Amino acid sequence: MQSRADLIAADVAVAQSLVEPSTCTSFKLLHLELEEDTICFRVSGIDGNFTFFPSESYPIGETTVYGPEDLELTVAGTVCEVLKKVLENLGEEQSPSDASIDRDEGVGCSVVEPRMEAELVAQLNAFQETFGQSALRRDLLNPEAWRLRLRAPMEREPGTWILDSRTAAAWKVDQMKPLTVDLQVPTKGYFEGQVPHATVNCVWQEDFPDFALQRQLVQILADFSTFVSGRSPGPCPRPVGDASLEVLEEHAEHAERPSKRSKEDLISEAQSHVASGFFVQLLRYLQLRLPTLHEFCAICDQSLPGQPMFMRTVCTRDLCTYQFSEFGSKITSAGVGDGQMGVAG
Repeated sequence: MQSRADLIAADVAVAQSLVEPSTCTSFKLLHLELEEDTICFRVSGIDGNFTFFPSESYPIGETTVYGPEDLELTVAGTVCEVLKKVLENLGEEQSPSDASIDRDEGVGCSVVEPRMEAELVAQLNAFQETFGQSALRRDLLNPEAWRLRLRAPMEREPGTWILDSRTAAAWKVDQMKPLTVDLQVPTKGYFEGQVPHATVNCVWQEDFPDFALQRQLVQILADFSTFVSGRSPGPCPRPVGDASLEVLEEHAEHAERPSKRSKEDLISEAQSHVASGFFVQLLRYLQLRLPTLHEFCAICDQSLPGQPMFMRTVCTRDLCTYQFSEFGSKITSAGVGDGQMGVAG
């Protein structure tokens, strides 16, 4: 007989099938994850996360879903049933005047989309020319924003994988499944001031619930977007009187680091595809950074001193060690298990 935890985990895996847009509602499940005993998810068109704790007698018993704008909804049932009831409730609360839809008799409904800006169209076309037509999916989140889903292959070239099988297994990533990046871009002003404006929401692999790199990859891509926009991401605060960090940095000055490339070099290589536009550069940078994750702090993404460890690591800066000790996998990655990560030092 399955334990409560196993049953919840299995139901969350089944519920991943709901992370697909419906053609007749503006509310769609964007992301779903299980963090210890808490289920978190995001819904298109709404800023913020929804959370709920399955009842002790799951799948029997009621649970309360908490969401943005003080939403509290008490429901019962399996994970799928809870999610569907939340989406139905959001749809019922949306007034007809707020819904940007046209209803065609006998056909159903379809979202009325604004005209996409010429620069955004050009860059998306360039992206599809590079990664293929099926590598892009776009939806209208609301009148102010597009949602883009970009897929990056895990191959350097046909038959050659970015990560070897041992590393992929240890880092909890499928060696062969493409990475999917969820972005939000404005319907107006995407390329205002010759600078792309895009927000990275999440990164995952479809049909692979054990994927454990989402938060680190989101941080990496967010920093790249910030850099491209002309604003340099701020460094992680340096601790005062942290002897362990000073020792590591002193060691780093004398250690040979032939395998490590600076973040600036990787950004420069990704930006060498300048004619292809921002989206190609973003996914090229993702591919370049993937095999280097263990060379940078899994929380702040600052370079780690000395020779890299095999497993992904948190640096010894005060803020990162505190977050890791207090929150562990909730901060570093949704699927990180005990022993997968440690503190450098």
